[in-house]
Amino acid sequence: MKKKAAVCACLVSLCSWAVAPARAWGPLGHKVVVRIAQSRLNPRALQAVQALLGGPGHDLQESVNCPDGILHTTATLQCATFTLDPAGFKHTGPWHYIDIPRTADPSLSLSTFCPEAKSCVTEQIRTQAAILKNAPPSVTVAQKQVALMLLVHFMGDVHQPLHAADDDDRGGNAKKLTF
Repeated sequence: MKKKAAVCACLVSLCSWAVAPARAWGPLGHKVVVRIAQSRLNPRALQAVQALLGGPGHDLQESVNCPDGILHTTATLQCATFTLDPAGFKHTGPWHYIDIPRTADPSLSLSTFCPEAKSCVTEQIRTQAAILKNAPPSVTVAQKQVALMLLVHFMGDVHQPLHAADDDDRGGNAKKLTF
């Protein structure tokens, strides 16, 4: 009897290990996107990114997951060499996805699917890139750091299939999966 109980315990243990939560994209997926992006930067661009993030030795992996983390905390969040206040980011949840109906006419502009101006990932990619590219002198280093952090994060989000197809699920975030 003890032998059967031990075998059952082993099987249950193995089954619970094999049925791990599906963290589809998650932090690792965002870090992979960053690694690929950084490997494609020319030396001048890489140096500019590192300078913005605090100097040599700093890279985009240090901050790429902060846009998700800041949505789920009430405390300030250390992100690379800068600190984020969650109060300034609570409105950014819809920026992480775009709900495109699966039956949408492919000739329609992506902005058609943003319910409010600049309230989806594709519009935010444009917005954050513009802050980095055409920033007037009044834009602070901190604002540029946040723009860079958001831009690289959103590039990962936009390539996540559930973040682009509409199923009334906030970019796949409201999907409940049961195994």
